[in-house]
Amino acid sequence: MSAPTFSVLLPAYNGESTLADALDSLIAQSRSDWEAIVVDDGSVDSTAEIASRYSARDPRVISVSKPNGGTSSARNAAAELASAPFLALLDQDDQFLPDYFEKMGDFIDCHPEFDIFSCNAYYVYADGRRELRHPLDVGARSFGLDDLVKGCCIHPQAVFRRSVFDAVHGFDEDPRCWTEDYDFWLRAMVAGARHIYNPEVLALYRWSPDQKSSSQAGCTASDTYILEKLVRSGALRGEVRTVAKRRLKSRARATETAALSARRELEGRLATGEIASARSLYVRSRKSWANPWKYALGMPIVMLSPRIFARLFGADRSSR
Repeated sequence: MSAPTFSVLLPAYNGESTLADALDSLIAQSRSDWEAIVVDDGSVDSTAEIASRYSARDPRVISVSKPNGGTSSARNAAAELASAPFLALLDQDDQFLPDYFEKMGDFIDCHPEFDIFSCNAYYVYADGRRELRHPLDVGARSFGLDDLVKGCCIHPQAVFRRSVFDAVHGFDEDPRCWTEDYDFWLRAMVAGARHIYNPEVLALYRWSPDQKSSSQAGCTASDTYILEKLVRSGALRGEVRTVAKRRLKSRARATETAALSARRELEGRLATGEIASARSLYVRSRKSWANPWKYALGMPIVMLSPRIFARLFGADRSSR
Protein backbone atom coordinates (compact mmCIF):
# COMPACT_ATOMS: atom_id res chain seq x y z
CA MET A 1 0.00 0.00 0.00
CA SER A 2 1.45 3.39 -1.02
CA ALA A 3 1.96 6.12 1.54
CA PRO A 4 -1.29 8.06 2.17
CA THR A 5 -1.75 11.67 1.20
CA PHE A 6 -4.63 12.18 3.64
CA SER A 7 -5.00 10.98 7.24
CA VAL A 8 -8.59 11.11 8.51
CA LEU A 9 -8.93 11.88 12.23
CA LEU A 10 -12.14 10.12 13.28
CA PRO A 11 -13.10 10.30 16.98
CA ALA A 12 -15.87 7.90 17.98
CA TYR A 13 -17.90 7.74 21.17
CA ASN A 14 -20.99 5.53 21.40
CA GLY A 15 -21.36 5.83 17.64
CA GLU A 16 -22.65 2.36 16.78
CA SER A 17 -25.62 3.78 14.84
CA THR A 18 -23.60 6.00 12.46
CA LEU A 19 -19.93 4.95 12.43
CA ALA A 20 -20.37 2.36 9.68
CA ASP A 21 -21.86 5.02 7.37
CA ALA A 22 -18.90 7.30 7.99
CA LEU A 23 -16.41 4.52 7.23
CA ASP A 24 -18.36 3.36 4.18
CA SER A 25 -18.11 6.90 2.82
CA LEU A 26 -14.33 6.63 3.04
CA ILE A 27 -14.12 3.23 1.40
CA ALA A 28 -16.29 4.56 -1.45
CA GLN A 29 -13.82 7.36 -2.25
CA SER A 30 -12.73 7.69 -5.89
CA ARG A 31 -9.22 8.46 -4.65
CA SER A 32 -7.58 5.73 -2.56
CA ASP A 33 -4.49 7.36 -1.00
CA TRP A 34 -5.97 7.88 2.43
CA GLU A 35 -5.87 6.32 5.87
CA ALA A 36 -8.40 6.67 8.68
CA ILE A 37 -7.47 6.55 12.35
CA VAL A 38 -10.61 5.67 14.30
CA VAL A 39 -10.20 6.41 18.00
CA ASP A 40 -12.81 4.76 20.19
CA ASP A 41 -13.02 7.23 23.08
CA GLY A 42 -14.16 4.90 25.84
CA SER A 43 -17.47 3.87 24.25
CA VAL A 44 -19.82 1.56 26.13
CA ASP A 45 -21.62 0.29 23.02
CA SER A 46 -20.32 -1.66 20.00
CA THR A 47 -18.31 1.24 18.51
CA ALA A 48 -14.96 -0.45 19.08
CA GLU A 49 -16.17 -3.71 17.53
CA ILE A 50 -17.44 -1.91 14.42
CA ALA A 51 -14.14 -0.07 13.99
CA SER A 52 -12.20 -3.32 14.44
CA ARG A 53 -14.27 -5.06 11.77
CA TYR A 54 -13.50 -2.34 9.25
CA SER A 55 -9.84 -2.40 10.21
CA ALA A 56 -9.72 -6.15 9.56
CA ARG A 57 -11.31 -5.65 6.12
CA ASP A 58 -9.29 -2.65 4.97
CA PRO A 59 -5.70 -1.94 6.11
CA ARG A 60 -6.27 1.79 5.54
CA VAL A 61 -8.56 1.82 8.59
CA ILE A 62 -6.60 1.92 11.85
CA SER A 63 -8.63 1.23 14.98
CA VAL A 64 -7.51 2.12 18.51
CA SER A 65 -9.27 2.52 21.84
CA LYS A 66 -8.55 4.70 24.84
CA PRO A 67 -10.31 5.88 28.02
CA ASN A 68 -12.90 8.60 27.51
CA GLY A 69 -11.33 12.03 27.21
CA GLY A 70 -13.50 13.96 24.78
CA THR A 71 -13.41 14.82 21.10
CA SER A 72 -10.22 16.90 21.24
CA SER A 73 -8.38 14.17 23.10
CA ALA A 74 -9.47 11.58 20.54
CA ARG A 75 -8.46 13.79 17.62
CA ASN A 76 -5.06 14.41 19.16
CA ALA A 77 -4.59 10.69 19.71
CA ALA A 78 -5.49 10.04 16.07
CA ALA A 79 -3.04 12.69 14.88
CA GLU A 80 -0.25 11.02 16.84
CA LEU A 81 -0.73 7.94 14.65
CA ALA A 82 -1.28 9.82 11.38
CA SER A 83 1.39 9.46 8.70
CA ALA A 84 0.09 11.70 5.88
CA PRO A 85 1.08 15.32 5.12
CA PHE A 86 -2.59 16.36 5.15
CA LEU A 87 -5.05 15.76 8.01
CA ALA A 88 -8.82 15.60 7.44
CA LEU A 89 -11.58 15.90 10.05
CA LEU A 90 -14.55 13.56 9.99
CA ASP A 91 -16.93 12.87 12.87
CA GLN A 92 -18.64 9.54 13.49
CA ASP A 93 -22.05 10.78 12.33
CA ASP A 94 -20.91 12.58 9.16
CA GLN A 95 -19.84 11.45 5.70
CA PHE A 96 -17.59 12.47 2.83
CA LEU A 97 -19.16 12.32 -0.62
CA PRO A 98 -17.35 9.87 -2.97
CA ASP A 99 -15.23 12.53 -4.70
CA TYR A 100 -14.16 14.37 -1.54
CA PHE A 101 -10.47 13.49 -1.67
CA GLU A 102 -10.31 13.73 -5.46
CA LYS A 103 -11.81 17.22 -5.57
CA MET A 104 -10.04 18.48 -2.45
CA GLY A 105 -6.74 17.09 -3.71
CA ASP A 106 -7.13 18.95 -7.01
CA PHE A 107 -8.13 22.10 -5.10
CA ILE A 108 -5.03 21.86 -2.90
CA ASP A 109 -2.82 21.42 -5.97
CA CYS A 110 -4.32 24.59 -7.47
CA HIS A 111 -3.78 26.60 -4.26
CA PRO A 112 -0.41 25.46 -2.83
CA GLU A 113 0.12 28.70 -0.90
CA PHE A 114 -2.70 27.89 1.54
CA ASP A 115 -2.77 25.63 4.62
CA ILE A 116 -6.44 25.03 5.56
CA PHE A 117 -8.91 23.85 2.92
CA SER A 118 -12.65 23.73 3.64
CA CYS A 119 -15.59 22.88 1.39
CA ASN A 120 -19.33 23.30 1.12
CA ALA A 121 -21.54 20.61 2.61
CA TYR A 122 -25.13 19.56 3.13
CA TYR A 123 -26.72 19.67 6.56
CA VAL A 124 -28.75 16.46 6.82
CA TYR A 125 -31.70 16.58 9.23
CA ALA A 126 -33.46 13.71 10.98
CA ASP A 127 -36.42 13.88 8.57
CA GLY A 128 -34.10 13.47 5.57
CA ARG A 129 -34.09 17.12 4.51
CA ARG A 130 -30.85 18.56 3.15
CA GLU A 131 -29.75 22.16 3.38
CA LEU A 132 -26.57 23.72 2.00
CA ARG A 133 -24.10 25.03 4.57
CA HIS A 134 -23.31 27.92 2.21
CA PRO A 135 -26.40 28.35 -0.02
CA LEU A 136 -24.94 31.24 -2.01
CA ASP A 137 -22.25 30.56 -4.60
CA VAL A 138 -19.47 32.88 -3.46
CA GLY A 139 -16.75 30.98 -5.32
CA ALA A 140 -13.37 30.10 -3.90
CA ARG A 141 -12.43 32.62 -1.22
CA SER A 142 -10.21 32.96 1.78
CA PHE A 143 -11.48 33.58 5.30
CA GLY A 144 -9.03 35.47 7.50
CA LEU A 145 -8.62 35.93 11.23
CA ASP A 146 -10.87 39.01 11.14
CA ASP A 147 -13.66 36.91 9.62
CA LEU A 148 -13.22 34.08 12.08
CA VAL A 149 -13.24 36.27 15.20
CA LYS A 150 -16.79 37.29 14.23
CA GLY A 151 -17.90 33.64 14.14
CA CYS A 152 -16.84 30.24 12.86
CA CYS A 153 -17.10 30.33 9.06
CA ILE A 154 -15.00 27.22 8.36
CA HIS A 155 -16.94 23.97 8.08
CA PRO A 156 -15.45 21.26 10.34
CA GLN A 157 -15.06 18.71 7.51
CA ALA A 158 -11.85 20.34 6.35
CA VAL A 159 -8.32 19.34 5.34
CA PHE A 160 -5.20 21.03 6.66
CA ARG A 161 -1.47 20.55 6.53
CA ARG A 162 0.14 18.47 9.25
CA SER A 163 2.46 21.41 9.90
CA VAL A 164 -0.56 23.45 11.09
CA PHE A 165 -1.42 20.84 13.71
CA ASP A 166 2.18 20.76 14.92
CA ALA A 167 2.44 24.55 15.06
CA VAL A 168 -0.53 24.92 17.45
CA HIS A 169 0.10 21.67 19.35
CA GLY A 170 -3.20 20.09 18.41
CA PHE A 171 -6.69 20.56 19.77
CA ASP A 172 -7.49 22.13 23.14
CA GLU A 173 -8.53 19.33 25.52
CA ASP A 174 -9.98 21.65 28.17
CA PRO A 175 -13.58 20.48 28.84
CA ARG A 176 -14.77 24.07 28.42
CA CYS A 177 -13.72 23.93 24.76
CA TRP A 178 -16.78 22.35 23.15
CA THR A 179 -16.30 24.04 19.77
CA GLU A 180 -12.77 22.69 19.46
CA ASP A 181 -12.55 23.09 15.69
CA TYR A 182 -13.32 26.83 16.01
CA ASP A 183 -10.57 27.19 18.60
CA PHE A 184 -8.17 25.25 16.37
CA TRP A 185 -8.82 27.45 13.31
CA LEU A 186 -8.37 30.63 15.35
CA ARG A 187 -5.06 29.52 16.85
CA ALA A 188 -3.87 28.28 13.47
CA MET A 189 -4.51 31.66 11.86
CA VAL A 190 -2.81 33.48 14.71
CA ALA A 191 0.19 31.21 13.99
CA GLY A 192 0.13 32.31 10.35
CA ALA A 193 -1.92 29.60 8.61
CA ARG A 194 -3.93 30.67 5.56
CA HIS A 195 -7.39 29.34 4.69
CA ILE A 196 -9.24 28.93 1.40
CA TYR A 197 -12.82 27.74 0.78
CA ASN A 198 -13.77 25.30 -1.98
CA PRO A 199 -17.42 25.98 -2.99
CA GLU A 200 -18.00 22.41 -4.19
CA VAL A 201 -20.39 20.33 -2.07
CA LEU A 202 -18.29 17.41 -0.86
CA ALA A 203 -19.65 16.30 2.52
CA LEU A 204 -22.74 15.49 4.58
CA TYR A 205 -23.09 16.92 8.07
CA ARG A 206 -25.74 15.17 10.13
CA TRP A 207 -27.73 17.55 12.35
CA SER A 208 -29.09 15.90 15.48
CA PRO A 209 -30.53 17.28 18.74
CA ASP A 210 -28.18 14.94 20.60
CA GLN A 211 -24.93 16.34 19.22
CA LYS A 212 -22.81 18.91 21.04
CA SER A 213 -23.21 21.59 18.39
CA SER A 214 -27.00 21.57 18.82
CA SER A 215 -26.66 22.90 22.37
CA GLN A 216 -26.82 26.68 22.10
CA ALA A 217 -25.85 27.05 25.74
CA GLY A 218 -22.79 24.84 25.37
CA CYS A 219 -21.62 26.52 22.18
CA THR A 220 -22.10 30.00 23.65
CA ALA A 221 -20.06 29.15 26.74
CA SER A 222 -17.39 27.46 24.62
CA ASP A 223 -17.02 30.36 22.18
CA THR A 224 -16.73 32.76 25.12
CA TYR A 225 -13.99 30.63 26.69
CA ILE A 226 -12.14 30.53 23.35
CA LEU A 227 -12.32 34.28 22.72
CA GLU A 228 -11.38 35.15 26.31
CA LYS A 229 -8.36 32.87 26.04
CA LEU A 230 -7.32 34.47 22.77
CA VAL A 231 -7.69 38.03 24.06
CA ARG A 232 -5.69 37.21 27.20
CA SER A 233 -2.90 35.70 25.12
CA GLY A 234 -2.15 39.08 23.55
CA ALA A 235 -2.12 37.51 20.09
CA LEU A 236 -4.82 39.83 18.72
CA ARG A 237 -4.01 43.34 17.59
CA GLY A 238 -5.86 46.41 16.42
CA GLU A 239 -9.35 46.09 14.99
CA VAL A 240 -9.39 42.28 15.34
CA ARG A 241 -8.84 42.60 19.10
CA THR A 242 -11.55 45.29 19.30
CA VAL A 243 -14.02 43.06 17.49
CA ALA A 244 -13.21 40.12 19.78
CA LYS A 245 -13.70 42.21 22.94
CA ARG A 246 -16.92 43.68 21.59
CA ARG A 247 -18.23 40.20 20.84
CA LEU A 248 -17.29 39.03 24.33
CA LYS A 249 -19.09 41.94 25.92
CA SER A 250 -22.26 41.30 23.94
CA ARG A 251 -22.16 37.62 24.83
CA ALA A 252 -21.47 38.04 28.55
CA ARG A 253 -25.15 37.94 29.40
CA ALA A 254 -25.68 35.00 27.07
CA THR A 255 -22.83 33.17 28.78
CA GLU A 256 -24.41 33.68 32.18
CA THR A 257 -27.71 32.40 30.81
CA ALA A 258 -25.94 29.39 29.29
CA ALA A 259 -24.24 28.63 32.60
CA LEU A 260 -27.55 28.74 34.46
CA SER A 261 -29.10 26.49 31.81
CA ALA A 262 -26.24 24.01 32.24
CA ARG A 263 -26.67 24.15 36.03
CA ARG A 264 -30.37 23.36 35.79
CA GLU A 265 -29.73 20.57 33.28
CA LEU A 266 -27.07 19.13 35.59
CA GLU A 267 -29.39 19.19 38.60
CA GLY A 268 -32.21 17.62 36.61
CA ARG A 269 -30.03 14.82 35.30
CA LEU A 270 -28.47 14.06 38.66
CA ALA A 271 -31.92 13.95 40.23
CA THR A 272 -32.85 11.13 37.85
CA GLY A 273 -29.53 9.30 38.22
CA GLU A 274 -28.24 10.25 34.76
CA ILE A 275 -24.53 11.01 35.12
CA ALA A 276 -23.14 10.55 31.57
CA SER A 277 -22.57 14.27 30.91
CA ALA A 278 -22.37 15.50 34.53
CA ARG A 279 -18.70 16.50 34.34
CA SER A 280 -19.00 18.66 31.23
CA LEU A 281 -22.24 20.24 32.49
CA TYR A 282 -20.55 21.08 35.78
CA VAL A 283 -17.70 22.83 33.97
CA ARG A 284 -20.16 24.78 31.82
CA SER A 285 -22.18 25.86 34.88
CA ARG A 286 -19.28 27.72 36.54
CA LYS A 287 -20.65 31.25 36.14
CA SER A 288 -23.96 30.26 37.75
CA TRP A 289 -22.34 29.65 41.14
CA ALA A 290 -22.53 32.67 43.45
CA ASN A 291 -19.91 31.11 45.72
CA PRO A 292 -16.73 30.40 43.68
CA TRP A 293 -15.16 28.52 46.59
CA LYS A 294 -18.07 26.12 46.74
CA TYR A 295 -17.77 25.56 42.99
CA ALA A 296 -14.04 24.88 43.39
CA LEU A 297 -14.77 22.44 46.22
CA GLY A 298 -17.25 20.56 44.10
CA MET A 299 -14.96 20.26 41.08
CA PRO A 300 -12.74 17.37 42.29
CA ILE A 301 -15.78 15.61 43.72
CA VAL A 302 -17.81 15.68 40.52
CA MET A 303 -14.77 14.67 38.48
CA LEU A 304 -14.16 11.73 40.79
CA SER A 305 -17.78 10.63 41.12
CA PRO A 306 -20.90 12.49 39.93
CA ARG A 307 -22.97 10.18 42.14
CA ILE A 308 -21.14 11.32 45.28
CA PHE A 309 -21.49 14.93 44.14
CA ALA A 310 -25.25 14.43 43.69
CA ARG A 311 -25.59 13.13 47.24
CA LEU A 312 -23.58 16.03 48.69
CA PHE A 313 -24.90 18.92 46.58
CA GLY A 314 -27.99 17.66 44.80
CA ALA A 315 -30.55 19.14 47.17
CA ASP A 316 -28.72 22.44 47.71
CA ARG A 317 -29.97 25.33 45.56
CA SER A 318 -28.84 28.18 47.81
CA SER A 319 -25.55 28.81 46.01
CA ARG A 320 -27.09 29.93 42.74
